[in-house]
Amino acid sequence: TSNINVATEEMSPEIAAGMSIPMVELLDHITILLNDARRIDHIELLFRAALSGKYGSLSKQDELAVALRLAILLADHPDFMVEATNILQRAHHISEELAGSDSVQGAVIAGDLATLFARKGDLHTAERLFSRSLKVLRALERTHPKEEVISENLTSMLKAKNSHRSTESLSLLPLGIDD
Repeated sequence: TSNINVATEEMSPEIAAGMSIPMVELLDHITILLNDARRIDHIELLFRAALSGKYGSLSKQDELAVALRLAILLADHPDFMVEATNILQRAHHISEELAGSDSVQGAVIAGDLATLFARKGDLHTAERLFSRSLKVLRALERTHPKEEVISENLTSMLKAKNSHRSTESLSLLPLGIDD
């Protein structure tokens, strides 16, 4: 995990040495405060800065956590759909790098990536990612809690695709990731 040193110059070296906080934990606390103040724009800037390395280099695990948080935040805004998709693709790549291509986390991220592609109208890519995600989740011994959301999103997308209706209703598909 990546840490941020929050020590001040006035602190003794002994106290300052213990003033290192995991970066993602600090970002989460700041996010709660900014959310309470209804400053979503500042939360977005905070995560963008962390992802760009402004606060120091991130471990792969922390980069994944920050990318997921930023993608979730951006996915709620149609104007940022392309960027949310790109960031979620980055998170998916990191997840596969850390845990392999058949990991549960990678499958959930692939399901949400499929949802974003469906929202954008790229139904071919969405269908491929939904299928990949569900293949991994259905191979588990127990039903994964996110499998239902991913399966329902695939069903909704296929109904829209097969009926040749507008894909506008797909913009309301929910994400399965909550972090």
